[in-house]
Amino acid sequence: MQPHNFLTESSVRAYLSNPSTLASHPPTDKITAISPLSGGLCNNVWRITFSSSKPLILKQFPAFLRTIPSFSLPTQRAQVEFGALTRMQPASEGAVGWATPRPIAYDAEASVVVMEDAGAELVTFFDALKRGRDDPLKTDWVVAALAEFVACVSDVRGSIAPTALMTGVLTALGEEVGSAWFARSTAARAMEPGWIFGDLWPASVLIDSERRRVTVVDWECCRPGHSGVDVTQMAGNLFLMTLGAPFRNEVAERCLRGFVRAAMDSRAHDAGFDYAGAFVGHVADLVKYPHWELPDINAAVVQSVRLAKNLFLL
Repeated sequence: MQPHNFLTESSVRAYLSNPSTLASHPPTDKITAISPLSGGLCNNVWRITFSSSKPLILKQFPAFLRTIPSFSLPTQRAQVEFGALTRMQPASEGAVGWATPRPIAYDAEASVVVMEDAGAELVTFFDALKRGRDDPLKTDWVVAALAEFVACVSDVRGSIAPTALMTGVLTALGEEVGSAWFARSTAARAMEPGWIFGDLWPASVLIDSERRRVTVVDWECCRPGHSGVDVTQMAGNLFLMTLGAPFRNEVAERCLRGFVRAAMDSRAHDAGFDYAGAFVGHVADLVKYPHWELPDINAAVVQSVRLAKNLFLL
């Protein structure tokens, strides 16, 4: 049997036809629709709608970049995402202002994670900051919720997800020796014992204005690290949205300053971390992406340096 490619509705439907795929789902609850969602450059994502229960999201992690098949990707991303969602679920259920999707199933062989749908009606933070939207965006609770989310992820101790960074070390040295050397490399690079989301930007944040709650999705980059990395990555994205042509620049500016203020007041704030340096580094990495539509890439980096000197002293 040929493996499912998850590129077409028929392939996804064939995958779901196996009773073991969604073993906990009632067999009488029939699928009524299978709709593609954006999986970015890497993943295949589908919304599965049923006759009576809430929709589910199926996310498949290919072993290569979809647009460049010769570019290999670690399939461990699926294991990382499912493990992180599972570990964060208790905190999510008791959280005020933020949530994560509830994980339903993990298929290691197919590199698939199935989770609850956060809601088709929700808009991403990224889209909410685009020009042309008539709805007023109340930013105070959104940025406060994101700062609290970063702190809650950082609060986790022990295992939250398999560590993708360990793959090369473990492959070469084996579990026992590889784990010891990974611990040494982590300490040598001054990584904190806590965890970070690892790819925190506005497109990973779904806004539920009615319930005043954000849902954070796409956990495949979850890893050990300092919470300042999450803070400054989000700040770097918001900064570029203050400059880019497609965005409501003034609203993005308000979000940037409000988020940084909330993060600096958070229990996860670390006076010893170089937030300004990390912020500029993120900006320098992010400017290469065309969706910002920046008038001058180099000028944006220069402006981030000027801003950084005062931004993180709020």
